[in-house]
Amino acid sequence: MRFLRDAASFVETSYLAMEHTPPHIYLSALPFAPKDSLIYRDFFHLCTNVVSVEAAGINRHGGNLVMTLIGHESKVTTVVHSPNGLFLASGSEDGSIRFWDTRTGEEALSPIRSGDSEITSITFSPDGKLIASGTKAGHIHLLDTRTGHDVPSTMRSADSETTSFAFSPDGKCIALGTKAGHVHLLDTLKRQLLAVLKGHTKSVGAVAFHPDGHILASGSRDGTVRRWDVRTREPKGVAFADSESWVTSLAFASDGSAVAVGIFCLNHQVRVWSAGFEGGFISVIKMAVRPISVTFSSDSLRLFTSDANDTTSWNWRSGEMLSTVSPALAKTISYSADGSFIASISDSLNICIRNTQSLHDSAQNLHAHNGGVNAVALSVDGCTIASASEDGTVGLWNARSGEAVLPPLQGHIGAVNSVVISPNGRLVVSASADSTIRIWDIATGAPVGEPLRGHDGSINALAFSPDGMWLASAGSDEMVRFWQIPLGAPSAEPPKLLLASCELQSLAYSPDGSIIAAGDKLGYISVWSTTQDEGHKRSLRRPSNAVRVRSIAFSPDGNFIVGAFKYSIRAWNARKHDGQVAWELEGHSGVLTVQFSPSGQHIVSGADDGTICIWDAETKTIQHRLDAHGASIRSAFMTPDHLRLVSCSEDGTIRVWNLAGVTVPVSESGRGPLSNLALLGCEDDWLVGPSDELLLWVPNDYINNLVIGGMIETLIAKYKVVLTIPDGGSCDGTNWTACWSG
Repeated sequence: MRFLRDAASFVETSYLAMEHTPPHIYLSALPFAPKDSLIYRDFFHLCTNVVSVEAAGINRHGGNLVMTLIGHESKVTTVVHSPNGLFLASGSEDGSIRFWDTRTGEEALSPIRSGDSEITSITFSPDGKLIASGTKAGHIHLLDTRTGHDVPSTMRSADSETTSFAFSPDGKCIALGTKAGHVHLLDTLKRQLLAVLKGHTKSVGAVAFHPDGHILASGSRDGTVRRWDVRTREPKGVAFADSESWVTSLAFASDGSAVAVGIFCLNHQVRVWSAGFEGGFISVIKMAVRPISVTFSSDSLRLFTSDANDTTSWNWRSGEMLSTVSPALAKTISYSADGSFIASISDSLNICIRNTQSLHDSAQNLHAHNGGVNAVALSVDGCTIASASEDGTVGLWNARSGEAVLPPLQGHIGAVNSVVISPNGRLVVSASADSTIRIWDIATGAPVGEPLRGHDGSINALAFSPDGMWLASAGSDEMVRFWQIPLGAPSAEPPKLLLASCELQSLAYSPDGSIIAAGDKLGYISVWSTTQDEGHKRSLRRPSNAVRVRSIAFSPDGNFIVGAFKYSIRAWNARKHDGQVAWELEGHSGVLTVQFSPSGQHIVSGADDGTICIWDAETKTIQHRLDAHGASIRSAFMTPDHLRLVSCSEDGTIRVWNLAGVTVPVSESGRGPLSNLALLGCEDDWLVGPSDELLLWVPNDYINNLVIGGMIETLIAKYKVVLTIPDGGSCDGTNWTACWSG
């Protein structure tokens, strides 16, 4: 019986590899199977010259997958379990609702069509006999789960698209939130509107009934949570209000002990109150990115949160994280009533059901940031990497091993946008969206002095003067400010405050410190002389299609300034005052970061599509293009010895690349195609060769954090998957049958 279960799981988790071509059952699917499964134990040792897989910080692929539900023809938008956990309902963009038996994976009813537009929300009545669905057109359908037929009298939201749904505990009433900012109460027996509750000023994305059914809570994009008396339909007050935030999700514990609210703001978080919102918070759970959903376990002991990166379980009383379910599991999840299973949209069309029991024994994530990494800096000795993250922390990492040197440096209450290391290597300085600059001792992680304040708004960029005496900062307040370093040093005459004409995005000193340049949101680069009394300013001519200058850099000899624009990289002569473009690099679109190599012979650019290009600075041509990250590149530069390249990304990872491996063309390596996987592109979870041949299928949850061969020396990420190519090469192409020795 276990063999049959393991075989079914093997097919469920790897069918994308198998359906393309039978050889990839052996070449791709089998190496990624769980090592404790009978399929892997019985057959993998019979294969030769195939890749081996080692995963760290993440469960083995397919280890907790029970089944995959396949049938939708358009993008799945929502899923929900029935109260008894035996069925699952899912809605789609094409207006269809499908009703699944979770024991068999088969459809229990024929697909049901709403007849008007996309299904935006769906929920079961408490007794499981009805499904209520809302559409983008504002219609509300009630479906009988025993017959699959519409209950007579389809209802309609009076104003706009339905954005959220909840049945009252007795099933007699439905509350629905609308895009217009209203909450509608509908009588499920009489099929009529009971009341329209008004108070919110923006879309209502979450509604939930207290378990006693007397109180309804609603959360909105206007930053408020409002309470309503269900019997009188009168407001009971505002439980939470923050005009700078957006309430994304809302849930009551089934025993009535607590309520959790997901909040999208400068400091993303989930707040937990007592169910009556009395007193202060019970706990505040800090999130790296916007929380998408919150759900209590059926026993009310755990809280599950989901965001774009993870689905995580917490002890909601203490705020302690218990386990991470899966990286980037899904935007929509549903837990069965007993908490044994979790359903999620695995890709645009399919639904995965996982066993949560195995999640409690899941692999612990590696130490890494919980959000995108906005900037990295390398210490003078090349041993330490400092990083700035969306999660509000600064990281210090061993550049060789990737291990954390110190615990995360905490203190900022907003995303950290920039980080620099002082020229003497003793200080780390960070700038945040919270309008503060913090200075840290690089050896101990201890704060040095009080936070520096003065900017009015987000601080986006930092730069040290070459002599280390001054720190420059630029932000959304259109100013460049200067701070004397170290703090408490004998007073010196500070450079004058520099004013730009709009929000500043980037900042750089010339190598001799005589010039400082800042790039702004409108695509202009302002240049000031630091040696003239009046801080003389000149502007460099921007491209006609420029939007913003996300990055600027000086050449090592100080003769040129380069700027990263959406469609090109432009350079100006730093010594001339005519503002004319000296030369332009075209061929890498969406560039967000640009740097010269220390020798000035190369230019490194990183783009919003996750690629990095290495340019010959003399010929102005691309020498190498690297598919480096799974999301936009925020920083990329060569190390002083020209042997490595350091990059960071919105995907939350930091990578140190071996340039010798990166710069060897596949055609010159003398090895088979699979030996050069890391040099090749990835399309739809396949690593493809130069002629678009399918070389290796990789599970979607592994694809972004692969370590192959010697290209990546260091990967700082919450998990990593190491692929080892056999010494004799791999069996690919027409030679695939040589992989089987059984």
